[in-house]
Formats: sequence, C-alpha cells, structure tokens
Amino acid sequence: MRDLGSNFYTEEKHVGKVSRADACLAKLQELNPYVKVDVLKDEAALNASIESGEAHVVCQTHSLFMIDGAAKFLDQQAMDAKCRAKKVGYIGSEIHGPWGYAFVDYGPEHVITDQDGENTKSFIVTLIEKGPKTTITVHEDKRHIYQEGDYVEFREV
Repeated sequence: MRDLGSNFYTEEKHVGKVSRADACLAKLQELNPYVKVDVLKDEAALNASIESGEAHVVCQTHSLFMIDGAAKFLDQQAMDAKCRAKKVGYIGSEIHGPWGYAFVDYGPEHVITDQDGENTKSFIVTLIEKGPKTTITVHEDKRHIYQEGDYVEFREV
C-alpha cells in the first residue's frame, strides 16, 4: 500500500497481486510504443537477454531478488561489467528511505555535451556576419551563455 503514495504507476488493484515491476510495465510501455519493455524475473533471463543481443539497455532498480523463496542479491558492479562487455547500456538505481542513487553507464563511446545540466536556452539571432571568424549577434535584450566549443542548433531559419 505504501507504494501508492510514491509510485504513480502503481494502482490499488496491484497491491498484493503483482510485483512493482509488473505493475509499472504497461504504463512504461505507453511512454514509447516503439520500445519493447520487459520485466525479467531472474538472473538467467537477464543474462540470456544480454548475451543474445536482445537487450539494448538494462535498468536495474532493485538488487534483491526472491528466487525459490530465498533472497538473493544481484551484484550491480558485475552486471555493469557484463553489460559493458556486450555494449549494452546499464542503469542501476535504488531507493533506501529518504535517500537513493542512480548510476548510468553507456560505455566509453557515450559522450555527454551538456556541461552544466541547465535547461536549453533559446535566443533570437538578429545578425550573422560571415568573415574569417563568423560572428552571430542575438537580440539585444538577451545575453547568450554560449562558450567556445558549445553545440548550437538553428531553427526556423
């Protein structure tokens, strides 16, 4: 019942009947119908999905599994290493009362160009001067925040 207040994908009809993962599956699938989402119930199914190349990203949100009535912890570091070796993205997260963590590993080829995490800004370009060094001027009431090497996208040109 406590999940109803902290997980907006669970409903009262799920309480005591299905796992949290199964309760969330349909709503997660609705986010993008072109992405296949599966709940893998055991380590063997997870390993098979990684080995076969079927998995593109593994999201591990809980490291404790109940297998044949016994609790077993899945080693997140080992799972990340296995995913990395097969070029499968890995997201591991846990919530423990008032605190939690998230770990993301998409391998060494994954590049993040957002340096500060701030929301993307929009500016109106009023002038582009072509020359040895192109100069772009934005609308006078806005100061841009861009620095050398930043990526920009021009829209509605």
